Amino acid sequence: DGPNHYTEAVLGTGVMPRVVDLLSHASGSVVTPALTVTVNVAKAPSDQAREYLISTGVLSAIRPLLQSQKTRLRKDACVALTHIAGGPAQHLQAIAEAGLF
Repeated sequence: DGPNHYTEAVLGTGVMPRVVDLLSHASGSVVTPALTVTVNVAKAPSDQAREYLISTGVLSAIRPLLQSQKTRLRKDACVALTHIAGGPAQHLQAIAEAGLF
C-alpha cells in the first residue's frame, strides 16, 4: 500500500501483465506476492488503474484463485474483485462476463 503515485509508478513500468501471468504460477510463494501487487493496484483510487488491470486479463487469472485450498489466496482474490467491482458499471460488466458472479 502507498500513495497513488506509487501505484502509477508500478503501472508505468508495464510490469502488470507479467504480474498477472504469475497469478497462475504453481508455487504459492510466487502467487502470493503477485496477488498482493494486484490487490494494491485494484485498491488504487483511479478507475483507469482498474481498467488497465482488467485489460491485462486479471479476471480470468483470479478465477482459479477463488477455488484455492489456501484461505489467504481466496481472500485476496475476493478483495481484488471487490475493489474492481467498486468502479464504474463497465467493471461490473467485465466481472459478469468473466463468469465471476
